[in-house]
Amino acid sequence: MLKFVGRGSCFNTKEGNTSAFYKKRKNMLLIDCGSDVFSRLINKNILKDIDILYTAITHFHTDHVGSLSNLIFYMFYIKKQKVKILIPQSDNYSKTTSKYVHSLMTMLEIQGVSPNFYELIPANVYIPELAMKIFFNPVDHIPEYLSHSLTITTDDQIIWYSGDCNYVCPVPEVYNLIYQEVSFFKSPFHCHVDDLVKYKTHKEKVYLMHIDDSKRIQTLIDLGFNVVEIE
Repeated sequence: MLKFVGRGSCFNTKEGNTSAFYKKRKNMLLIDCGSDVFSRLINKNILKDIDILYTAITHFHTDHVGSLSNLIFYMFYIKKQKVKILIPQSDNYSKTTSKYVHSLMTMLEIQGVSPNFYELIPANVYIPELAMKIFFNPVDHIPEYLSHSLTITTDDQIIWYSGDCNYVCPVPEVYNLIYQEVSFFKSPFHCHVDDLVKYKTHKEKVYLMHIDDSKRIQTLIDLGFNVVEIE
């Protein structure tokens, strides 16, 4: 369902910063907007026919948010639209939401983007332009619950998008599609390739992304997993 602008980890310039998108007529959802994502969107004409753009930012590392300000300026000045930035919205972690929003707005302000250039839209509500709901789920990657996976529900699918986290989907049987980050290097911040064994009976619906070693993509395929393709 999702298409990808890039599928690499922070230092994998060959594969580009991991970022996914979904289009429905002239409406679009963009998941993450890392340092090279805006240039890829423009060079591939992905925004050419888009009038309404939603974006969901999983966390604030530069390979996930580094060119968001460029995107906001482009949509505002060229497309005459404000980017609609989805934000976590849950009574269970409202303080986290406030810190998330504060961090987001501070980052954009430092880059010269005033709140007049974008809209903050609470997630967990139905988005009619996209015919979906998007839920933010706190995950282990950076402290203070500022990193999230996403659950995306449509009329006929439930999708898990890991963002950056150090584990696999906790309930893979619930989902129709799973987009999972993977790393060949052991660290407390990412899901190591050895942990993919937990998907033993769900490989057919797991699509791997955020790959740190391009030379070993074939290894992932040989293990029986799908690897996302770059548009």
